[in-house]
Amino acid sequence: MSIIKSSKNCDQLLFDGYRYRRDKLAWRCVTNGCKGRASYDKGIYTTYQNHICRAPDPDEIEKVLYNYEIKKNAQQSHDPPRLIIQNARLKISLDAAINIPQYIASQRSIQRVRRGKDIPTEPKTFADIIIPLNYQVAPTLFEQMYAVHGSIHGKKLPLLYSLLPNKDQKTYEDLFGIVAQHAQRKPNYITIDFEKAAENAFNVIYPQCKILGCFFHFKKCIWKHICLRITFKKQISGQRK
Repeated sequence: MSIIKSSKNCDQLLFDGYRYRRDKLAWRCVTNGCKGRASYDKGIYTTYQNHICRAPDPDEIEKVLYNYEIKKNAQQSHDPPRLIIQNARLKISLDAAINIPQYIASQRSIQRVRRGKDIPTEPKTFADIIIPLNYQVAPTLFEQMYAVHGSIHGKKLPLLYSLLPNKDQKTYEDLFGIVAQHAQRKPNYITIDFEKAAENAFNVIYPQCKILGCFFHFKKCIWKHICLRITFKKQISGQRK
């Protein structure tokens, strides 16, 4: 027994090899002119009028259920068609699998559903992710994302990402303390971006570690001071004129 949505988004009952549509307080056969009826009472479905349209066809009912599962998951998820079809096939019997649509037909059905419902495609970049304004103006929980990279076979790879509420030395000490608990090896040297709070925290957690400054951030810092000096000179020159 299952209740699904029809192509017109109405409830349909799949029960004892027949399909029913809701008829006020009962369910009636979807075949026009058929007198088949089913009722629901205290959690139990029962047939109280016989069908005149055909004999029960469980395989046909499983086919309907298969098509419903495909369309429902196409609307509610970003899963690829192959995965949606595979999961739907796992829910039907081997006998019913003979009557279900071919893979290409099921794939096209998924594409039609997603086009009709204007379901957005899965984002490929951060620019594709649209955040509603009411979330954009919400107060931030974290001040920064702090990443730790390491050299593995000559390549610089990210090893750790952390969301920190501030840039205080105590926060860095807590972070590096957790890292020290889980990392078996102790570094001989580490490169940082000249942030004094982070440097002090490293000295506390890794007193034996040699601390080096990042050349990229060193150049960035020098260029910043050069720009400030040029701006300051222009302002002084303008005031004298």
